[in-house]
Amino acid sequence: MKELLGILVAKRLSVIAVLLAIFVGMLVTYLLGRFKNRFIKFIPAFVLIIVGTVFLADGWTNILTSRGINSLYYAMIIGTSGVVSLFYALLLMNFKRK
Repeated sequence: MKELLGILVAKRLSVIAVLLAIFVGMLVTYLLGRFKNRFIKFIPAFVLIIVGTVFLADGWTNILTSRGINSLYYAMIIGTSGVVSLFYALLLMNFKRK
């Protein structure tokens, strides 16, 4: 646990970037969830997951370079926000069903 706390303190900017990406993904999902069409709220989640997958593929092919490491970092941020947006859209869909 002490090592985890040390990583979080050392990587404050990374944690803030991930939380900001999650917040933006959830905000866009919420705003699109106000439309009558039930499935339009899933668009940001799928876009974020696809973009994260592209960054993951680019990072994996260039793993030994700094560009590859940066691509893996961006894939982690974008993919995490996409998955959280997907689950948030599913929650919105379940709560609004009556």
